[in-house]
Amino acid sequence: VLCTEGIDSSACIAVFTESHRFLFNCGEGIQRLCVEHKVRLSKIRAVMFTDFSPQHVFGLPGLSLTAADAGNNNIRVAGPIQLKSFLHTTRHFMKLPDGLLNFHTTTEQSSCIFNSSEVDLRMISFDGHNNADNNCSSKRNCFVGRTPELKGKFDLQKAQALNVPKGPLFGKLKNG
Repeated sequence: VLCTEGIDSSACIAVFTESHRFLFNCGEGIQRLCVEHKVRLSKIRAVMFTDFSPQHVFGLPGLSLTAADAGNNNIRVAGPIQLKSFLHTTRHFMKLPDGLLNFHTTTEQSSCIFNSSEVDLRMISFDGHNNADNNCSSKRNCFVGRTPELKGKFDLQKAQALNVPKGPLFGKLKNG
């Protein structure tokens, strides 16, 4: 957890694999949080947004520039369809390298965001709650990650201490 919800901050979570970094929501001040928590922006592969609210998206322009300066030339951005228009409005005062952001917005209920040998990330979209202030509903997203199944290690000493008989049973335990 990089940051929790507060008066001057929004929740942001970083998920790490051996070779990739993923951010969930990207509020203002995200670059400072990444520096404090030693999250290398050059390894960020995707930024995912649960909804299109200011506290979740206002850090994306600055993060994009800082990641480009760190040598990251391809970040997948997943979330509500308004994200692309939001970043387009910054074009007058912020020049991003071509191809830096790869937008993944969908009207489908479920879609693949990122797939590698380390992790499979999917976005699931659904209708959010009605907002009492302006009487409209908004799309929300949740994300599901799946890692490959990892086999445990066979502990010979524990097996012997539990009086597990040697032979075919050892083989079965070792193979899972």
